[in-house]
Amino acid sequence: MPAERRKRLTVARSHVHPLTRPVQSPRRKRAGASRDETTAVDRGLVRTRVTLLDATGQKHSYTLSSEVVDLLYFVTERHRIFRERLEGKPAPWTKDVLLQQRHFTNVFRVLDRCSQYCLSHVIREGPAVFKEQVFRVVAYSILGFNPVTYGYLEKTFGSPLLLESYDEHAWTRALSSINFSIGRGAYQIPAPTVDQIGEGTYCARLVRLVSLMVKSEVDLALEGCKHLRDLHIIISSYPSMTAFLGYQVVLNLNMIPALSCPEDWAQPGPGAVKGLRAIFGDDLGTQMMVPAMEWLRKHFSELAIEAGYPMRQVPALKADSPGFTLCDIEHLLCEFHKYRSAPSDGKGCRRYEGSISTVTVPVTEHLPKNWVHHDLACQRRDDSYAFPPADEDEEYMPLSVLEEKYPGTPNHQYRVRWDGYPPEFDTWEPAKSLSESSPTVVGCFRKRIDKVAMMLSEYTS
Repeated sequence: MPAERRKRLTVARSHVHPLTRPVQSPRRKRAGASRDETTAVDRGLVRTRVTLLDATGQKHSYTLSSEVVDLLYFVTERHRIFRERLEGKPAPWTKDVLLQQRHFTNVFRVLDRCSQYCLSHVIREGPAVFKEQVFRVVAYSILGFNPVTYGYLEKTFGSPLLLESYDEHAWTRALSSINFSIGRGAYQIPAPTVDQIGEGTYCARLVRLVSLMVKSEVDLALEGCKHLRDLHIIISSYPSMTAFLGYQVVLNLNMIPALSCPEDWAQPGPGAVKGLRAIFGDDLGTQMMVPAMEWLRKHFSELAIEAGYPMRQVPALKADSPGFTLCDIEHLLCEFHKYRSAPSDGKGCRRYEGSISTVTVPVTEHLPKNWVHHDLACQRRDDSYAFPPADEDEEYMPLSVLEEKYPGTPNHQYRVRWDGYPPEFDTWEPAKSLSESSPTVVGCFRKRIDKVAMMLSEYTS
């Protein structure tokens, strides 16, 4: 580790101790330990003072709790289990009772079993046409995020699923006849309500949501996006796409090669929020969640090394590229919260029951086609902005309309992305004047939004 980076990490500490040994087990196993019994490793990390900046540039200071030691342990141990399984080693892979007896997903979101299925099967097995790939990923994500459900649809309607043969009513009948749950736990998209999308069974309303996205040509809105936040704005405009669940759909879509946006934006879920507050303190406000996750992303490797873990144990998707994306940090914080909340004897906690040693599906390590290290991906995207000057009339060229606010009022506005400029230069412009000066740009946005509104009106009438 470069000396200057270590200095930046430790300079804000009020209490720093030399490291004496790697962390062998999480602090939670030492229930009732007194302060004098706390290891030098714990003392050095626990007293870390962290300064974060909010959106306005104001500084906020926090002190890391002992939970940061548990986080480092959980993440490194869970990834070590993954590597052992990938290499074909026999169970139990770990001495940790909780990790033996409970299911926790991989610390890298892309290595999660259902993400691997989406990447290797849903995206790659079928026409490599963007519109078709979006259709398949949307269907997979909305209809349960479940390989079993997707496999059933392929068995019923042919593999791969094709947009030209998609039939809303046939899909509804097929899904209504199954004798298993179509969904998969926390990521299952709830069906839109009757008020949102019209009468029908639960399955019918889910399939109708697929139709709504496909027929409104969501693929045209997604194509060319460079930022996850932009994808999220588009997906969140549809019924049932809540902030967190819509974000999960976005992460699935982003594995399509034509998108591959850098994962430098995340929507914290309930588990991640609780995990963050356990580490940074209960006074960590909503507006500071993403800055806190970004701090963990930047400093995770340094913290792990300072805690005594050798570099080879720091989780990495590729041997020469250790570290996480912001989306990975959000994901692993959710799993960490599950871990720290479970009884230490491995009993109870029915939601996560089932020994990992009973899992028969082999683990895989597929990566998106255009995958590069997080920092390089961000640099390449940011370097693509040319920042062109204004024209002779002191005007800039609008690239697209992302969203609107106050529709139907005199204050109706569009959020505009300017050609050659990143999101921080977006502005809200009066809808009337923008429609007059840039009718084509506004027309592309209105075509999808008005199509969605028309279809919803037909469904609910």
